[in-house]
Amino acid sequence: MRPEELVLYGMSIASRPSGDRSANIEASIEAFTSALDQIPASRRFPRAFAEYQLAMSRQERLAGSAEENRAAAAEGYLRGVKLLEGLRTQEARDLLGQTLGNLAHLAVAGNDVETAIAYAERSLLYLEKSINPRAWGVSQQNLGSMYLLRSTADRAADLALSIAAFDAALEVRRPDGPEPALHRRTVVSRQQAVAMLARLGTAPGAAPGPGIELLEALAAEPSGDIVQDRQLHLHLGLAYRRLADHDGVDRMTRLEARDRALRHFERLRELSADDTDERRARVDTLVAIGRGEQSERDPVGATEEFITRTEASLTGIATVLEPEDVARINARLAAAYTRRLAGDRGDNLRSAIGAYERALAALAGTTGGSGGARGIRRRRRRPQPPGGRRARPPLRAGVPGDAAPLAPAAGHARLSRVTARPSAGYADRAARAPGAVTARRFAGPGRRRGAARCRGWSRSSWCRSARHG
Repeated sequence: MRPEELVLYGMSIASRPSGDRSANIEASIEAFTSALDQIPASRRFPRAFAEYQLAMSRQERLAGSAEENRAAAAEGYLRGVKLLEGLRTQEARDLLGQTLGNLAHLAVAGNDVETAIAYAERSLLYLEKSINPRAWGVSQQNLGSMYLLRSTADRAADLALSIAAFDAALEVRRPDGPEPALHRRTVVSRQQAVAMLARLGTAPGAAPGPGIELLEALAAEPSGDIVQDRQLHLHLGLAYRRLADHDGVDRMTRLEARDRALRHFERLRELSADDTDERRARVDTLVAIGRGEQSERDPVGATEEFITRTEASLTGIATVLEPEDVARINARLAAAYTRRLAGDRGDNLRSAIGAYERALAALAGTTGGSGGARGIRRRRRRPQPPGGRRARPPLRAGVPGDAAPLAPAAGHARLSRVTARPSAGYADRAARAPGAVTARRFAGPGRRRGAARCRGWSRSSWCRSARHG
């Protein structure tokens, strides 16, 4: 066969959908090798085209070592580049751009990111979007992926270049285009770059980091793709929230970060009007959290908004929530009315009382009682002894062995049964000697239910015995 026929045969069998894939690639390699043996060196473009096809087959080869196949493919691409350089025709320039793009892909496989970036940028000098949009989009995608992998001192600049390359690729990779899978791949890669750039702005400091600043520049010019704009505002809002949560920022920076986070979340909610219910609920939660955090800047406005929203929802929550939740919401509403600065103070307190009464009514429905909160116990009165209440004997004080009673000063009250401490009127408190017998509430085993009490006392739990002093 003629060289041209051998090249066409090799291309056909290399892309053959049926049969043994490995055998088809081996057959294409033989066909391209035979074609190159017949094409003279003076025919630069046909020879470069055959070298390009042979290198692609070796790059896709399944037999042999993968590293050796990549090295053989790179050598073929480099021979094609030497043949194509200097040719002025459009087809030669287009083939040179694709060859350089494939060399960039091989460099990435070999973990040589800098060489890959150089090849990709050079390929874009020869490819034109209007003539070969697919190849141009592939080079832009590869360039974005390489900047995403690049790790230099200016990481924010690399990520910004990566996002710009992905945006350029999306100009020709449309969701309604012939290859929607390529569009999805580029969108996912761009989201990853945006997320990484947003995290660069969360380092503690006096101002947002370079990642946030670059994303703000992107947000200032909407891309027109609603999916990209949603992701951009989501990552910006989360980045500002992380910045506000850092301990190293001052109060004003924290407040400003929270305000910007809320602004991006509200913009995200506007863009999510036709999104799924689950995603809209998530965005609504982010907005609600952001508005709640504004209370540190504007407590008056936050209190008013809480009262307004809670009052509007009181009629519906009673049929949806549990009584305990209803009581808790009304208690918070009462607290808000109590600290409210706007309006008449008397009206606010009356509204707070009404909210507390609703909370008590909700709790009464769960306990079966009326007018009392759950958990309050009343002490049962002990039965009176026969003959009525026995008078409490006077206190005794003094040194051991002194049996002379010391009566309290006139006009002073006796010990309180509630506090079990002497009242302030005892004049002899400071004069008591160490070791004196004092009256104390008995806290021993006699206090347990069913246990025997101190003998000699039928009702009182007081004991003046020396062993209980």
